[in-house]
Amino acid sequence: MKREKMFFFGFIIIMVLTMTGFTLSPPPVEFPPEFWGTWQRLDQSVASSTRTITANTFTNSSQQSYWILTKVSKDSYSLRNSNNPQIKPRYIMKIVGGNLVISGCTGSGQSDCNGVWTKI
Repeated sequence: MKREKMFFFGFIIIMVLTMTGFTLSPPPVEFPPEFWGTWQRLDQSVASSTRTITANTFTNSSQQSYWILTKVSKDSYSLRNSNNPQIKPRYIMKIVGGNLVISGCTGSGQSDCNGVWTKI
């Protein structure tokens, strides 16, 4: 009888949690809203491509693939490539004086995203 009562109360608790919107899924990983938008380099002599950031993607105007945000830890943003999930860069990104500052990128030329970016 005791086991039946425990099962019943467990079932009630699960039902109440479900009805109130409780879920065991982690919240979605998102860039901060102030990152969202299209950015160009402050120094256009380095590269002229733009970067567009949405809630959970990071795109480069000079590439066909895009980056999917997978993890956030303070100013560190881990990504994976849409065409090659084995490529998983981690960038340090923050807003400084209204500009987006990125470091940790290993790309070169148009693919280099290190530096200061301004929203367009």
